[in-house]
Amino acid sequence: MLHDTRVVYDLEIACNRTIVGIKAVGQMPEHLVIDAPLDADTAAEIDNRLGGGREVAGYNNSGFDSYILNAALNGAEPQFLHQLAQDIITTRGPAWRVAQSYGAERCTYNELDLMNYTPRGRLKDYEGRLGLAIVDLPFDPHQPITDAQLPEVVHYLEHDLLATETLRNAVEGDVQARLVLEDMFDLPGLTKKTAANVAASIIVSEYTRANQEVEQADIKAAAQRMRNCSFAFYVPDWVREGIRGTQAEQIADQIDGTEFHVVDGVRQPLTRPWPEVITLSEEDGLEAAFGLGGVHTKDSACHYSGVSYDVASLYPHIIMHPDCTPTHLDEAQFHAIYGRLIQRRLQAKKAGDKATSNALKLVLNSAFGAYNYGYSLLYSPDAFLAITVSGQLSLLALAERARLTQPLESLVHV
Repeated sequence: MLHDTRVVYDLEIACNRTIVGIKAVGQMPEHLVIDAPLDADTAAEIDNRLGGGREVAGYNNSGFDSYILNAALNGAEPQFLHQLAQDIITTRGPAWRVAQSYGAERCTYNELDLMNYTPRGRLKDYEGRLGLAIVDLPFDPHQPITDAQLPEVVHYLEHDLLATETLRNAVEGDVQARLVLEDMFDLPGLTKKTAANVAASIIVSEYTRANQEVEQADIKAAAQRMRNCSFAFYVPDWVREGIRGTQAEQIADQIDGTEFHVVDGVRQPLTRPWPEVITLSEEDGLEAAFGLGGVHTKDSACHYSGVSYDVASLYPHIIMHPDCTPTHLDEAQFHAIYGRLIQRRLQAKKAGDKATSNALKLVLNSAFGAYNYGYSLLYSPDAFLAITVSGQLSLLALAERARLTQPLESLVHV
């Protein structure tokens, strides 16, 4: 997509006014105050700014702004726009479901949602990192915007447009990686997905191509059933073989058989104790936090000189072990597909094909996240737990063994 065909947009919404901001690359921002239903000519002018196939970027626009803007373009009153916006914000669940109850749909523009490229969830969380001032909302969204407030609100809107444009430029590499994947796997639309959904789309596409009797709809239905499930967790045998005689084996004994319950995609509180802090070395006072998502040392900030070893594609290779495949997929077939992705990526990296290597790295690393996303085709809370706990126990065993081979004064950091 050429830069001169790219625009960003944002909305500020109050009960009496909605302000639309648009900024084309290299141009000054524009804004329009909507305090009455748009007439056909004004709606056509906005459509001219955003249509024509140009890339239209925003932040959470696919889950918010696009519905509001489309309703405005179709002549909705400001009060309707405000109510729709507030219900999307306050209602638990996907925005499309709320919008559907209002008869609202997304715009049909070529939209790119930057939230799909950033994990933190708020544009404000990135402004400082982008070298911009962090500016807070200057008005109460539940109160009318007065004429006196309008200049400050417009200034705030223009700041957000600049932040959105700057962030869009910052994620260009990730956008290009998705474009490479679109061509590689003949899957259009990957630029409009989160990294986890990109990975799931590619893996499931390869899976159904190899198994023509399996429909994607069947996989989706099976994954959705996992949003309400119960299972007993047991440490995989291959992990137990590797941690024998270590503290990690004692932890495995402690957690084996733990019952997990998932309701509407949310893991419920455990009914039995789960390790939280593990003492790695009483002599050194080194501890690690052990949980359901990762293991981290609990020591204060410090600097150490040491030797670093890089294990190529560590977590992708964990996924290739038994009991780490999404429950609703055949393990052998999943491993065949995932293994080809690993080999293809390592070959590209060795050949210096950075574009292919980076694109496939996105798929391999993001597949793990798809296991824990309740609306993913790969959603599998039991397999997700198997991967995280297997990795933690293996690293704890490695830390213990590494420390035993070193002088007592050395520390092992996980």
